[in-house]
Amino acid sequence: MTTDLDLYIPNKRNLKTCNITNELRHNSYIRYDDFLSNKTIFVSDKDFKIEFLTKYDRTMNNSINIEKINIYAEALNYISLLEINEISVNYKEYKVRVPNPASFVLHKLLISKDRSEEKQLKDLDSILYIVDKFKNSLDFKSTISLTFKELPKKWKKKIIQTVEKYEIVKLKEILI
Repeated sequence: MTTDLDLYIPNKRNLKTCNITNELRHNSYIRYDDFLSNKTIFVSDKDFKIEFLTKYDRTMNNSINIEKINIYAEALNYISLLEINEISVNYKEYKVRVPNPASFVLHKLLISKDRSEEKQLKDLDSILYIVDKFKNSLDFKSTISLTFKELPKKWKKKIIQTVEKYEIVKLKEILI
């Protein structure tokens, strides 16, 4: 079961200024600034975590200060893949953008080699769950195939290596 929520901040310039610490404190979250990773984490009284992610580029560190909301977000490689074919969902008065399942699967496959064994296995569970849920969806198969074809050659190679490592036959048939 997932015990965290990663919130992606694609463009810090478009954010509205707010005191996110106070907002989350009203919902029983405590702010922690991890000085080793230099990122901000909010943890609820039920041990549910909220973390923030943003795009990595070579000019920045592994985290970046998002001044408008006063947090440090972890900067990650390949995260732009999650923006491809994203889905907009209305939740209360908010419009929330979530990754398309096909893009999410490709992203997890792409980052796998760079993660700890524990996170690789957790990611594999997510991948297998999504592939199984969408195994009969022509839209999913088409989207993942077309998205994969548009990726840079190095990204494709990493994805295929991960698919082969874990012998994800259903996915290999779609991608190759």
